[in-house]
Amino acid sequence: MAPQYVAYHLVAAAGAEDDEVIFTIPSGRLFRVLKLKIDFPTGTYGELQIYLKRGAERVFPHSGSVMGEDRLLEFDVDILYQSEEQIVVHYKNTNTTSSKECFIYIGGEMA
Repeated sequence: MAPQYVAYHLVAAAGAEDDEVIFTIPSGRLFRVLKLKIDFPTGTYGELQIYLKRGAERVFPHSGSVMGEDRLLEFDVDILYQSEEQIVVHYKNTNTTSSKECFIYIGGEMA
C-alpha cells in the first residue's frame, strides 16, 4: 500500500452547521485512514465542533464531537473507505458572531 496524506482547512461561518467533502476515494482504490490530526488555532475557544463521516455514516468519534483551543490533537484510527466513498467532515460553529477554523490532516494507505 502506498502512503497517502490529505490536508484540509475548514472555515465555518458564524453559527453554521454543515457537511464538507474532504476527499473522494479514486475509483477502484481503497483508503485506510490510520492517523488523524486536528489543529484548533488560538481563538477557536472550543466553539467549533467536528466529526468525520464516511458518506452519511459517522465514523469518528462515534459519539460527541472533537473540539479544542490552541491545540493539535492526534488520534490513531483505523477507518476503511471504499472506492468512490467520500471522507466528509461535519462541523458546527456554536459562535453566532464570528467564523472559526481548524486544520485537518489525514494520513493513511491507498491500495
